[in-house]
Amino acid sequence: MITDERFLDHDTGSRHPERPDRLRAALAGVTAVVTGLCYSSADYGDLVRRLVPLAPRTVAVLEGGYDLEATRASSYAVAGALLGLDLRSEPASGAGPGMEIVRAAARLATSDGMQ
Repeated sequence: MITDERFLDHDTGSRHPERPDRLRAALAGVTAVVTGLCYSSADYGDLVRRLVPLAPRTVAVLEGGYDLEATRASSYAVAGALLGLDLRSEPASGAGPGMEIVRAAARLATSDGMQ
């Protein structure tokens, strides 16, 4: 997801699907889902490894840095995946907990008419 704070200043009208309140809700939902999934650094590497064949010109952007060890381990795994290497400092979590958050977000999106 690519966003900029300026998008929230654009008045699209009260019923427009990209109005600022909907963008704020989407950003909050994405943040909650990613935070709540409890992925390990190896999971992020695995995710990137699966995405690279679909998007050969992949760019990785680092966000966070609240836990320096987790940031180091995830950066190592993601950089390795971009280079075609399997670099892990910990095992994969097996998709981790958090699918209930993804399902709840999908139900909310459906009930809001986003799909």
